[in-house]
Amino acid sequence: GASGPCRFGLYSQFHRLVLDDLGFKDVPIFSPNSKDGYDQFGLEGTNFRSVAWKALVYIDCLMKLCHQTRPYELNKGETDLLYQSSIRKMDEAILRDDSLTQLARVTAKEFSQIDRVKEPRPVIGVVGEIYLRSNRFSNNNLIKKLERLGAEVWLATFTEWPLYTSLTFRRDSWNNRDYKGYLKSQLQVQVQKYYEHKIVKAFGENFPIRHDYSVERVVKMAEKYINFECKGEAILSIGKAIEMNAMGASGIVNAMPFNCMPGTVVSSLSGKVSSDLANIPWLNISYEGLRDSGEDTRLEAFAEQVYSFAGDVSDFNYSNKHKPNEKKKQIA
Repeated sequence: GASGPCRFGLYSQFHRLVLDDLGFKDVPIFSPNSKDGYDQFGLEGTNFRSVAWKALVYIDCLMKLCHQTRPYELNKGETDLLYQSSIRKMDEAILRDDSLTQLARVTAKEFSQIDRVKEPRPVIGVVGEIYLRSNRFSNNNLIKKLERLGAEVWLATFTEWPLYTSLTFRRDSWNNRDYKGYLKSQLQVQVQKYYEHKIVKAFGENFPIRHDYSVERVVKMAEKYINFECKGEAILSIGKAIEMNAMGASGIVNAMPFNCMPGTVVSSLSGKVSSDLANIPWLNISYEGLRDSGEDTRLEAFAEQVYSFAGDVSDFNYSNKHKPNEKKKQIA
């Protein structure tokens, strides 16, 4: 049970202790690991994997719509309400076995109809440990804090991890001459990409959604700094940061749990990566479940660096009463 990356592999052990202590010893826990691309769900013969994959892709796209809309919304709170409503509609569609592709078109159109201000903002990319960067409780509402400081945030997708584990499973199978596993992983990757393309394309028909590089390309860009054989999130965080910079981001945040090993590796490489990317502002920030009184100050200082990197900061303040000079901003 401890073969997952870092402490992730021990979560199921802890959950088992908690459930047993509460008297729920009969509640099973599925705890597959990344060694075989999470193949051992114990749900063979069902469509669980395909349904779960489509839902993950859908959520990633939905979060992009949210993050590309919320900083510019004219009526505050409208984007979050639509986001929560869209989550519920997705749940209902899955239960009814309805097409998520069709729902994606409708949802994207609804987001496109939200009134927004024409307010150019610099972009900050957020990479790091997958659960923490995606969970607003665990990261003290990092994304909304950056938005309040005047930025648009690009969050690394959740689906990059399953795609990465499929890639490593395929490569390991080939190296170990497990040709059956190699063919199986090839099929798995192609199916993942097929459904991903369909859902992303459906969203894009009514909303200009941002496209990601393939995970193969992301890993390739990061190999200048970290070897592929060093498995885990670190290579993804480095590669994604390079991708975000290439697409127009003016700052990078590496969010990680306290003492997270992959996060620490990324942190140690961040100075070199930032230097190679024209000294793009880079913030490594760790969380341990406690409030950090200095966090907001660090974010404010970082936001000012981002504005300086993107353009003129002479008329910028954190109340957003004054906006940076549009003509001098580097906007994605």
